[in-house]
Amino acid sequence: MDAPFRTDHLVGDLERRSIRAGGITIAAQVVKPVIQIGSTMALARLLTPVDFGLIAMVMAVTGFSAMFKEAGLSMATIQRAEVTHEQVSTLFWINVALSFLIMAVLMALAPVIAWFYSEPQLIWVTIAVAGTILFGGLVIQHEAILKRQMRFGRLAAIDIASMAAGIPVGVGMAFAGFGCWSLVGMMATTAMVRCALVWIAARWRPGRFVRGCGVRSMLAFGAHLTGSRFMEYINQNVASVLIGWALGPMTLGFYSKAYSLVLMPMRQINWSLSAVAIPSFSRLQNEPERFRAFYLRVLQSVCLLAAPVIALSFADADRIILLVLGSQWMESATLFRWLAPAALIGTLHAAPDWLMVSLGHPRKLLRWSLLSTPLTVIAIAVGIKWGADGVAAAISIMSVALFLPMSWYATRNSPVPFPSLLNVLWRPIIMSIAAAVVLMQVREPLTESLILPVQLVLDSIVFMITFLLVGMILPGGRAMLGDAVRLFGELRRKRTLPTPDSEDGNT
Repeated sequence: MDAPFRTDHLVGDLERRSIRAGGITIAAQVVKPVIQIGSTMALARLLTPVDFGLIAMVMAVTGFSAMFKEAGLSMATIQRAEVTHEQVSTLFWINVALSFLIMAVLMALAPVIAWFYSEPQLIWVTIAVAGTILFGGLVIQHEAILKRQMRFGRLAAIDIASMAAGIPVGVGMAFAGFGCWSLVGMMATTAMVRCALVWIAARWRPGRFVRGCGVRSMLAFGAHLTGSRFMEYINQNVASVLIGWALGPMTLGFYSKAYSLVLMPMRQINWSLSAVAIPSFSRLQNEPERFRAFYLRVLQSVCLLAAPVIALSFADADRIILLVLGSQWMESATLFRWLAPAALIGTLHAAPDWLMVSLGHPRKLLRWSLLSTPLTVIAIAVGIKWGADGVAAAISIMSVALFLPMSWYATRNSPVPFPSLLNVLWRPIIMSIAAAVVLMQVREPLTESLILPVQLVLDSIVFMITFLLVGMILPGGRAMLGDAVRLFGELRRKRTLPTPDSEDGNT
């Protein structure tokens, strides 16, 4: 097998590699939100809710391009046991062609998007945002190679470096008075820098398009996965489209910032952990006992990380909005709280996805998406009668209601029993809810007279003490916390790992 695509050197120490890769990814996801929050604090004070609302209008329509230009083909490269240089090169040119086609279509549709929202300035904004799509298409297979080889340290460094390049451009343009174009400039710079860095890191260059090289099954895998991702995209973005159309850019600006603050950090962590988990689980798809044990341990770790963060954010929503965005954005605080349950479920939603994708069942995932998406759209359409708050509440209610049926469906005929999945989730959730309830009862008398940053620090301390105390009381809680400590020790432990014979790749 071609050296860039080999995975046999990973299997012998897969769990340790995966844990360390997860540690690198989580560390990057700690750094990235810090950078993002810093940029958001600056941009929220230099731009208006209308500026953010206009970009949210465009992104709600153009964002679907990511899944179509990708077409599930990066995951096909990652999940497949063996791939060749000819196959990946062929997929590369398919991704580039799709990206160019989508870019052209979106540019042509720019007047229609502006007409739909009754905002003429969206024509050129849409054209500019569409132009960044091609850069994303150029790196899809290169990123897949890096993930297949579990080189997540390089990917994390690229993410941070590209953000660090884009943010000064956006802030500088906002300071100079470019309004919503500041956000476009930030996106474009980030995309270009990321493209260059990924090509340098992957050290693989595509060959020519080859017919009959065995990509038909990979295209089918990608098509089913793309269908499910498209349904998921509708779930995530139909609210923004409806709010922008019915309630205008200012209300959408408040909603989009609440959404990005509470959901997007968790979804970034979810995306990053999925990037580690799916390659790892795919290597174990023929070892059911090892697959089950490793899967449940990873899922418990994700819930133990996400549940307290979201519960603490729910309890301190008003203080977080005030610190990060400023007093002019306080209307987002209620939306922030309504969206918190959806943020937790959005993170845990990865668990059923991991099962179906890593075991090679994207059609199963597509069937579920075709059922769940219309239900969510109907709930959002009903909720908009009560404004943005009604939409946020509808999203959370449907997320919670659909999670257990989806998990049951995903575990059918899999190595992971449904009761085992539930068993690793309930303790962190109960601990987080209890800690949030206690904090909301005591935070005003304890910290009201202090400055805002100190309030948030003390609130976090009270929350974590309560969280740990409840964990010590719950049945099995001590064992769970002990395993988390051992996992942290494994993340810190250094060990030399085998590497493939060559990392240079084909040129």
